[in-house]
Amino acid sequence: MSAHDDPSENAPLPDLHEAMLDEALEEKLFTDVGAVTELLGVFVKGGPTERASGDPVDFAEAVALWRRGEVRALQLRYRFERVEWFDTLLRTPKGTRLVRVGHRFAP
Repeated sequence: MSAHDDPSENAPLPDLHEAMLDEALEEKLFTDVGAVTELLGVFVKGGPTERASGDPVDFAEAVALWRRGEVRALQLRYRFERVEWFDTLLRTPKGTRLVRVGHRFAP
């Protein structure tokens, strides 16, 4: 198989979005993900030298840890309107950075 025959070479890149969130937008995100999506998994990252958890954690527990400032990052994986979204929330000196990647799969 040559590089020209590789189907992944022509695959479209996933949708990527970035934003800075204030507390009100964080709360809206948590409410929306909890209410209108099919939650696939939640992963947490503790301190700067800790790795992200290998196993998913309970959504409500992860949100509580985030609100208490006990985790450095969260990754919310969910399906909404036939797209799988990976939202990563990162604490920064300027606030919460959201990186959102959408994976569209053929019907």
